[in-house]
Amino acid sequence: MTEQTHVTPAQQQTLEALQAAIVACDAEAATTAAEQVLAAGVDPATALAEAIATSAATVGAKFDAGEYFLPHLVLAGDAMTAAGAVLEAAIPTEQLVAKKVVVIGTVEADIHSVGKNI
Repeated sequence: MTEQTHVTPAQQQTLEALQAAIVACDAEAATTAAEQVLAAGVDPATALAEAIATSAATVGAKFDAGEYFLPHLVLAGDAMTAAGAVLEAAIPTEQLVAKKVVVIGTVEADIHSVGKNI
């Protein structure tokens, strides 16, 4: 994809709202927040790298600390998937150049599909 671009304070607020929606395990709010991120002019690849990856790390840390459990991981994964679909759809096709082929997979409906899909 592309290098991360500079984000303004207003754009950073939208990214933080997206992160908060994912950490709150709210797929509907994450979808809305992803749309707001794009409306604010944030590069979709930057949003994926900044908001989705950061919130995934936060959710993982909460799981490790015993604050979140498997249902939280599933719901957060659903929120990431919903937001990711909005952001990925907005990536210009010229940025989607396939450089190598990688094949990955999980058992159908396995919890690890969350990481695979991100």
